[in-house]
Amino acid sequence: MEKVEKDIDMKMEENGAGTDLQETEPVLETDLDGVNGHSDTLTESEVAEAEEPASMNGSAEGVETGETEAALDEAAPTAIAEPRGPVNISKFRIPMIALAICMAGLVFALQTIKPVEANKGVDTLVKVPRNFGGWFNSEDYSMSEEAKKVLMPDEYLARVYRSSDGAVADFTIIAGSHTAAFHNPQVCFRVQRWNFTDNQLDSLEVPGLDHSIPVRIVRLVNSDDERRQSVGMYFYATPLGYRTDTSSARIMLFAARAVGIKKRAYFVRFIKDGTGNAERDALQLKEFASAALAEMVKTNPEVIH
Repeated sequence: MEKVEKDIDMKMEENGAGTDLQETEPVLETDLDGVNGHSDTLTESEVAEAEEPASMNGSAEGVETGETEAALDEAAPTAIAEPRGPVNISKFRIPMIALAICMAGLVFALQTIKPVEANKGVDTLVKVPRNFGGWFNSEDYSMSEEAKKVLMPDEYLARVYRSSDGAVADFTIIAGSHTAAFHNPQVCFRVQRWNFTDNQLDSLEVPGLDHSIPVRIVRLVNSDDERRQSVGMYFYATPLGYRTDTSSARIMLFAARAVGIKKRAYFVRFIKDGTGNAERDALQLKEFASAALAEMVKTNPEVIH
């Protein structure tokens, strides 16, 4: 009997231990679920608590980011176009060298070319009329020996005309078949005691021509007596057209000779005493020059054409 009871107790203890184990296992499972739930699943309050700092941090970060961008925008300098680098002149080196050589050769040729008397012994300026349009010849004068040595003109005309009302005008033509016959007119004026006070480009209409002639009109003051004033006009007639400056006139004459045109070039100059009215003096000088050249269209077409 006692043996039976021991066996029953032992079985019950075994069963009890099993129950404890069965009850413990759910507890362990529950605890594990709780742990997992706490780590993996949060309550609404916990979620709110967790999100609130995050949203605050996000707002703060947004504000800070906005402020930073604004500060950077304010601090950023205004966009300025990058300056271009220096011009590369190496690609122009060969053309520049070629041009320099050509110019040097031209200058050398203009200075050393020998005079060519295209019409030696033939004086054509003697055909210039002595009387025209109310003007008559009063005096011819000679060029100084010094000027002749420097200019070596093929021919020249130096003549003073007077009008019926007492006006006086000087008419000068220098003919040359070489470039040395022409020089800067200011030098010539200064030798004659005249200084430039004005120099303007103008044009002259000549009856008998279908084109105007470009001229330079200058106002002059005598270097010995400033009260004495005059007005002057000049131009160059070359085989290749009319010019108003010495350099281009020389080039035109040289070019004409280079292509076989052996004609003279002419420096044409007019001077009239001033009356104190510069505009009226210039107008009267243009009238005198126009009348003189209109006659030369018929008598001297080698000069005016």
